Amino acid sequence: MKFFNFHLMPYAHVDLDAIAKNGSAWVTFSNSHYDPELGAELYHDYLDQMEFADQLGFDGVCLNEHHQTAYGMMPIPGVLAGALARSVKHAKIAILGRALPLQNNPLNIAEEYAMLDNLTRGRIIAGFVRGIGAEYHATGINPATSQERFAEVSGVTQQYVSGLERGQRNPTVVTLYHLATALGVSPVELVMPDDEAPRESARAPKRKSRKK
Repeated sequence: MKFFNFHLMPYAHVDLDAIAKNGSAWVTFSNSHYDPELGAELYHDYLDQMEFADQLGFDGVCLNEHHQTAYGMMPIPGVLAGALARSVKHAKIAILGRALPLQNNPLNIAEEYAMLDNLTRGRIIAGFVRGIGAEYHATGINPATSQERFAEVSGVTQQYVSGLERGQRNPTVVTLYHLATALGVSPVELVMPDDEAPRESARAPKRKSRKK
């Protein structure tokens, strides 16, 4: 059995009456209720707590991803994982996880995890999730396509990093070309759905050669 410290990093100074009046702390709750000075202090306090968990001997510390909510201040957990990479000396750093269907290009996640994996010398745990409904309203993504998008993006990302030694993934070679080559497809097919791929009629017409 292993023990991990999981933190949601909520905005602890939020006005609960304002949430009640709005009817939700998600998506429609205005960021005018956020004080950046208090928020910065919270970020540092929360990072201190996770560093202390490492000192206490926890096997890992966990981050997650939520958007436009007072419930959690981690829309990009990789930023905080990078902040913890040097100060957390022994524990693993788990991102549980990146909401893949919200991403249009799996290359971005592959780069992020490759860099964190190398920076932590293999202590990163790369989690993938679909995310809850509110995330889709926040980012303008149709939730009806969630499962399909998750399967596609997670498959591409995992296929790229499979077979590489933990801690040795090189973010400098995570390129669209390498991903496409690993999957045996063209770069256009990798990042664009079939119905969005450029058609012959949409391409620039060939220039006619001038007669001498």
